[in-house]
Amino acid sequence: MKKLTSTLLGLLCLAPVLLLAQPHGRTLGRVQTTPEGDTLMGFPGVAVDARFTGVQRIAFRASMVGGQGQGFFNVYVNGVELPMIEVTGAEPKDYPIADRLDPREAYDVRLVRRNEPWHGVVRWQEFVAAESVQWLEPAPLPARKLMCLGDSITCGYFSEYYGPYVREGFHSTNAEAAYGWQLAKLLHAQVNLISYGGKGLIRDWQGNEDAVTLAQLFERSLPDTADSRWDHAAYVPDVVTICIGQNDFNPGVIEADRYVPAYIALVERILAVYPEAKVLLISSPMQNPADEADGHKKQVLESHLQAVVAHFEQEGNQQVRWHSVHYYPGTELDAHPIAPQHYQMARELAADLGPWLGWAE
Repeated sequence: MKKLTSTLLGLLCLAPVLLLAQPHGRTLGRVQTTPEGDTLMGFPGVAVDARFTGVQRIAFRASMVGGQGQGFFNVYVNGVELPMIEVTGAEPKDYPIADRLDPREAYDVRLVRRNEPWHGVVRWQEFVAAESVQWLEPAPLPARKLMCLGDSITCGYFSEYYGPYVREGFHSTNAEAAYGWQLAKLLHAQVNLISYGGKGLIRDWQGNEDAVTLAQLFERSLPDTADSRWDHAAYVPDVVTICIGQNDFNPGVIEADRYVPAYIALVERILAVYPEAKVLLISSPMQNPADEADGHKKQVLESHLQAVVAHFEQEGNQQVRWHSVHYYPGTELDAHPIAPQHYQMARELAADLGPWLGWAE
């Protein structure tokens, strides 16, 4: 199969009269289907795949629901990365992906939602193409499965907010650049991100204990919809990573008698629905051990993680481990790790997880 070249990558508006709908393609990540058959995407890192032949142009139809009303997608055709696409507005629109394609060739399209749940829910309707299109089965996904639970770090918040040419905005968040997606690529695995900026295990970044917690998010198909319920049987991971605590500890240290039982309860719930999974607890990459206040938070959080692991070991359960992650300082623009730092974090985690899972290459 030929790779796309730059001469094939024009982006043009498609005349609706020429278009034929193809419902959903294949999704990777937590979504919810509406009664009308549309797909709602709230969590970051949700991917949509399609494979087709017989047409020169391909687009997709989508709109936004709630939040800040902005959804950004990474776009690939035959593995070639095209400019990101921004979905805006409550009314469905058609967003061109590529044109000047060779109708005799088969093409693989992948779109990956970049940004955070609070930026809005994407209402995905369909891929659109000319009536001559032939829809093919997408390439198989990796057999290995990874799930990453966490906060804005796991979302990849501001992972692309760095120089020399930079402007602040929701587009600067890229879930695919975050450690979870990078870890999945290193381990040749699928990945689901269950993450939301500002959230914690027992309180949010402002200390609000009435905020939605990670344990509640774990049960949902849409992060801001309390009555949405995810079918855990729909995606059974081999390993679950949990990177939480940065927001819990932001207002100050939380004592073990409050934090450890809550963490144990979350891990017990994960193992109840995924009894064969391994669980890796990760400390915060944003806590600086060289800073007195931050260093104390890091020390206390890691002692809590050790206590959680010890609890399961005392029960004879060897499926739970913890990892003291290095400090990744972001930049002078923002303290969140940037894409190259996320990649280093993924390499660090892969060196730990690979041998434990028997996935070392």
